[in-house]
Amino acid sequence: SSVPDLPEFSLPEIDSEKQEKIAKAMEDILSENATATEKDGKTQINLTITPEQLQDMMGLLTTEGGQFPGLSDNPLSESLQFSDITMAVTLNEKRYFEKFEMKLSGTMTVADEENAAAGVPATAHVTLAVGFHDLGQPVTIAPPADLEEYMDIEEYYTQFPDYGEYSSWAA
Repeated sequence: SSVPDLPEFSLPEIDSEKQEKIAKAMEDILSENATATEKDGKTQINLTITPEQLQDMMGLLTTEGGQFPGLSDNPLSESLQFSDITMAVTLNEKRYFEKFEMKLSGTMTVADEENAAAGVPATAHVTLAVGFHDLGQPVTIAPPADLEEYMDIEEYYTQFPDYGEYSSWAA
């Protein structure tokens, strides 16, 4: 069975020429690596992205100076290597997303010689599973009763001046 077409997408910080290259790369990855099976009215789409394909895609997402926003300026990321990334998407009978699962592993060696962990490889295994329920049904979202006790995100990051979205290397 063929894999359904991807929806149009737009990344405002990336020009249209680069977006076209990204769309083509995604199309190539899907045509080379995706399989789709039908069972009980549902469609299961499986996809494997190789480390080389991921590297090519990240190369398309970098800025003019070769920077990957929020990552490449980080000295901790100099040796980041990924394994194959596997993804499985289940579409229900109406072609709505029902489940998404992604698995990957990454290994990184700290290059910053001032860091105590310099030269020591660290590996992380990540599984992300998301289920979608009651699709197409109205949803009511109510804030928690103790919302005033929650910390504002900007206040949260002031606790960690060298890390997070507001750090000097992620700016």
